[in-house]
Amino acid sequence: MHGRVFRASKLLDRPDTPRRRRRLLDLLDVRGERAVAEAGGVLHLTLRVPYEAAEAVSGLQFPRRSGRREHAGMVCGNAAGHTAICQPRAMARAAQRPSLGRVQPHRIVVLDTETTGLLDEPETVPFLVGLGFFEPEHFVLEQFFMEDFESEPALMRALACRMRMAGAILTYNGGSFDLPLLRRRFALQRLSAAPWKKIHWDVLLTARRLWKGDVASCSLTDIEREVFGFQRTHDIASNRIPQVYRDYLGGRRAERLAAVFDHNAQDVLSTAAVAVTLGVVACDPCAAWTEGLASEAALARFLTRGQRA
Repeated sequence: MHGRVFRASKLLDRPDTPRRRRRLLDLLDVRGERAVAEAGGVLHLTLRVPYEAAEAVSGLQFPRRSGRREHAGMVCGNAAGHTAICQPRAMARAAQRPSLGRVQPHRIVVLDTETTGLLDEPETVPFLVGLGFFEPEHFVLEQFFMEDFESEPALMRALACRMRMAGAILTYNGGSFDLPLLRRRFALQRLSAAPWKKIHWDVLLTARRLWKGDVASCSLTDIEREVFGFQRTHDIASNRIPQVYRDYLGGRRAERLAAVFDHNAQDVLSTAAVAVTLGVVACDPCAAWTEGLASEAALARFLTRGQRA
């Protein structure tokens, strides 16, 4: 590697951080709470943001339900804090995983990784892992960043510690990528894979069941644009992220990592918002149609496939 290695902690505090950085870090810093810690070459960034602020910045919506609604003999919400946002029973209905409904809201973890390559490449390593948590009034985003390859053991240990409280994991295509990769890296570090053997909901599979045919490819960006009416601007393409990290390690154009942090944060937020939305659709399809969350044809397909499953 040429040049000196930049440290992410220095990058995050630089005054010349690109304007793109402000969308999820600097802007939310005004309304939420930000904390940065560093240990063993792993940067741990925490943002605790009110749901309204997260919606304003990300362009997404977290559908709310107040009071008690019953559909098909099932209670789908109540008036207590974050249960109006994160409703495990509603999510379980959408995911067709009854065990998810027994998990407390604060123990549901939304996960997304940024990696050095593809899953079929043995040397691929996750260098940035984003975790999202539902609190009564805030959505909490935590990002764990590996400053160099020597820090991978510290990153894996930090994740293992943080995931002890998890009762369920939500991902978007994580069943075929994120979780297999994390299990493999844990095995190579001789760590127990227990953190990744929790109840898992791959939100992509349910999104396809609802929106396939109405949304182009059911990718997160397609769902954002065609369901939520939100278009990412100045977003970094996923296939460019490994090269950005390699450049960072070589001391070149380290400022581009800011866009990677933003991309990861947006993916976590989007996955959480889509999961909440799918729970609303499964619990109250009439309200979902009224609110424009899905077409009548999509709802008919969704409910029919749900009954057959």
